[in-house]
Amino acid sequence: MKKIAPILALVMLVSIIGAGAVAAQEDDLPDGEADLAVDVTLTDSEGNP
Repeated sequence: MKKIAPILALVMLVSIIGAGAVAAQEDDLPDGEADLAVDVTLTDSEGNP
């Protein structure tokens, strides 16, 4: 049990941190807004939009 205890404690810590990260990602933004803004411009083979 003494060898398992540190591993178990680490697993529990990671689980708690992971659960907090998931809770922090809840969608609290208005419709149409995103956390990450990405501009995409499609171009042809010559680079023209």
